[in-house]
Amino acid sequence: MTSGLLVPPPYDVERDDWGAILLGEWATSYVSAGLRVLIVGAGAGGVGLPLARAGAMVTFADDHVGALAAARQSFAQARLTAEFVTTLELAPTEPFDLALLNILWWTDAERGAELIALAVQHLRAGGVVAVGGGKNAGIGRVERDLKNIVGSSAAVIYKKGHRVLAAQRPATWSPPERHATTNTITVGDHTLLVAQTAGVFADSGLDPATALLLASIDVPAAARVLDLGCGAGILGMIIARMQPLVDLTLVDSNVIAVATTERNLAQNGISARVLASDGAAAVRGEQFDLVVTNPPFHVGRTRTDAIARRFISESHAVLRPGGALWLVANRFLKYEPDLQAAFGNVAERAGDERYKVLQATK
Repeated sequence: MTSGLLVPPPYDVERDDWGAILLGEWATSYVSAGLRVLIVGAGAGGVGLPLARAGAMVTFADDHVGALAAARQSFAQARLTAEFVTTLELAPTEPFDLALLNILWWTDAERGAELIALAVQHLRAGGVVAVGGGKNAGIGRVERDLKNIVGSSAAVIYKKGHRVLAAQRPATWSPPERHATTNTITVGDHTLLVAQTAGVFADSGLDPATALLLASIDVPAAARVLDLGCGAGILGMIIARMQPLVDLTLVDSNVIAVATTERNLAQNGISARVLASDGAAAVRGEQFDLVVTNPPFHVGRTRTDAIARRFISESHAVLRPGGALWLVANRFLKYEPDLQAAFGNVAERAGDERYKVLQATK
């Protein structure tokens, strides 16, 4: 990957994903040269490759900059061209003829419904939106969402318990209303107002793993702190309240999370730097006293340890000598060997039957 991953990218699961396979099969039979195709959820770009070879004009939009980097690399290796934008940047000069979405890449069902609406918003009247996925992944919910957002849909291809549902955008269409919600989170003597945003981790409350980390972490005064994979920014913001003199940077590969964190910082009067970053790529070359993380172990609905392994390697690279990584994880996740390999030491600082807080010092 162009981003310099230290471990294999977690995005390329399309070979084993029948939702993506069926989307590709059906869309390839549907497209013709010059057709404008929007793919919402980049994966590793596999769904778009045969469409580009058939002469379609392909645009990828994704919440995650890492997924876009993986898809961009796939197209570069195939010597094909496409446009790659985040979902916040999507502003086509002309509407699309076809929009494709894969359930596997949705963070949650609510965000999936928002992505369907986003795709339909950028379709021409009569354009087709198609969603692929399996029963266990929630294709039944998608059928209801399509009906509510765009109208009735039909299964256009079916195989191995997976199907592709397609619907046409009507001549007259209005996007569904969205209502902003703010939650109050209290940690000890510290209270935060947090915007609830679909698809962003811990937007609706303090998850127990992060609470355990905050209860056990030692934050030096005036430390340079990196919140790696910040989600809604709760972990970093509470640290800033605990130690007001810290120099705080928060990064996340999800541009929706970055935008949510920026709103939360402003709403709570906390000063910090927030960056969209594929891992720690945006701060490569900098040095921090402390890296804190509650790393995800899913990409969309696919379980992977690649993100945490990468976070561990990149944390070592951006920590100053004597600096420390504090990581919280589900107990069944075996990150200790990776921490030992990267840092030469690892210690469990807190834990219960579900979670553990691990520390490694450079």
